[in-house]
Amino acid sequence: EGVARLEGGRVTALPLDADLARAPVDALALAPDGSLWMASGSTLARWREGRLERHPLPPAAIQGRIHSLAVDRGGALWIGHEGGSVRLDERPAESVIVGHPVVAFLVPPPDGRDEHVWAGGTSSRLIRMSKDGPRVFDDRLGLH
Repeated sequence: EGVARLEGGRVTALPLDADLARAPVDALALAPDGSLWMASGSTLARWREGRLERHPLPPAAIQGRIHSLAVDRGGALWIGHEGGSVRLDERPAESVIVGHPVVAFLVPPPDGRDEHVWAGGTSSRLIRMSKDGPRVFDDRLGLH
């Protein structure tokens, strides 16, 4: 429950609000600016510059629990949940995948040529996301 930091051999709990300090954290993602995104249930928050910031999402954006978080090279936050995924950046929250539960993300390293965000779900599908929208591959890796 809660989130702790390991630094110099010491473990220090982050001072979260009462709700997040007692709840299991389901997902974490480190942003390029050093802030830490965290999700618990359908709650999204960010630890930045020593403070906790809650980020309320529109009720229609998230279905069920948040399972995974990732930050892409452009700094956008990808949120995987039971009903699909949401991309969050300076624009309003945008649902990108609907109907495919997303439980894991992969953002390739910055020195590689692949700039896509990849997602995996419980439906045995691999999903490649880009600005042009998602492309779904079935369990045989043929284009769905």
